[in-house]
Amino acid sequence: IRNSFSTAFVNSTEHQAGGIIGSAVEVNIENTYFAGLAQCSDNRTGGIIALLDDGNAVIKNSVVMSAWLKSGESSNRILGHINDNTDSELSENYAWENLEIYTKGILDTDIVSNAAGYDGESVTAATLSSSSFYGNTLAWSTAIWKIEDGKYPILSFQTYPIAADAIYTQEFPERPLP
Repeated sequence: IRNSFSTAFVNSTEHQAGGIIGSAVEVNIENTYFAGLAQCSDNRTGGIIALLDDGNAVIKNSVVMSAWLKSGESSNRILGHINDNTDSELSENYAWENLEIYTKGILDTDIVSNAAGYDGESVTAATLSSSSFYGNTLAWSTAIWKIEDGKYPILSFQTYPIAADAIYTQEFPERPLP
């Protein structure tokens, strides 16, 4: 999966809730972002992948800018959980510094900011809407992405659907996105 994004509300009533993929086997993801919300009542939640179930995964140059992620078992901003006999290669992944992670209803305050870790590196809202972040830091192609200061990237064939300082989800008004 390359050069994609989602602003969906992912609600799993039982198992894996991932912003891009719920449960994965042998997957490569790059230049992707998730700006929606994800929750899973029983198992795992991840901003990009909730569960790497088998094989290998590569997640690179990806961003999670959600207001929150919630799970019943384990959550991380980029990759929720990996099972035994799996391997992940994570690099240059980022997440909004104010993204809240909840496990069993309790706010997780032990987020580890690391571009090569399960939570990605923490970045500010200003960084997330900076063209230099996507163009220089992540090296996303302007042939594929429309990248403008003050806006989140969209694919080059799209037009900006909103002009706002935040994305507001009526069902979850407590935390608008940056």
